[in-house]
Amino acid sequence: MKKQQLTLALVCFLCTLFASSLPANAEGKTRTYYIGVDEINWDYAPSGIDQMTGKPFDHMAMMYIEQGT
Repeated sequence: MKKQQLTLALVCFLCTLFASSLPANAEGKTRTYYIGVDEINWDYAPSGIDQMTGKPFDHMAMMYIEQGT
């Protein structure tokens, strides 16, 4: 059993050594990407009602749904 493990370890080591000695063929291509941004006003709560509870928003929640300046 130990001889098999030693043989396997030696084969793995030699494969790793062989693979690491091969020259790297890393041809890259430069790509340029463009993104666009459109600023829009978004109404997160058009009804003014919390759809989870069915009640109007409390003062804490209003901070997150009111339009800022």
